[in-house]
Parts: sequence; C-alpha cells; structure tokens
Amino acid sequence: MQAGDLVKITRASLGVAYGRLGLIVKEYDPRAGARSLRSDQMIYVVKLVGSPPIPERRYLARDLKVIK
Repeated sequence: MQAGDLVKITRASLGVAYGRLGLIVKEYDPRAGARSLRSDQMIYVVKLVGSPPIPERRYLARDLKVIK
C-alpha cells in the first residue's frame, strides 16, 4: 500500500462503518529511527469519502483492503 491508493475499511470503529471507502494520503513508520521488520506495522492516514465528522483517520495495514 502507498499514498494515493483507494482503500476499503475492513474494521468498523466509532463513526466509521465497515466497508467505507477512503484514500491513503500519507504513510509513516511509528517506530521512526528503530529498525522495523514487519511491513504491517506502517500507519496509514486515510481521507474518508463523504463528509464524516473527522475526515482523516489513522489505520494499520491489517484494517485496510486496496481497491483495484
């Protein structure tokens, strides 16, 4: 996954339903400076489609599915 990918949320949370669409706008490693061995530890900032109360949310890779 990378910035610019269209994704589907696979884990419901407060204010965000399962299956909601979003666009990855940024990704970062939560352990900057430390050696990261697993790619699923990246945090992705996702801009949600529509007009939710909080337009950008942070997710782990396991909570997102790339839409082709």
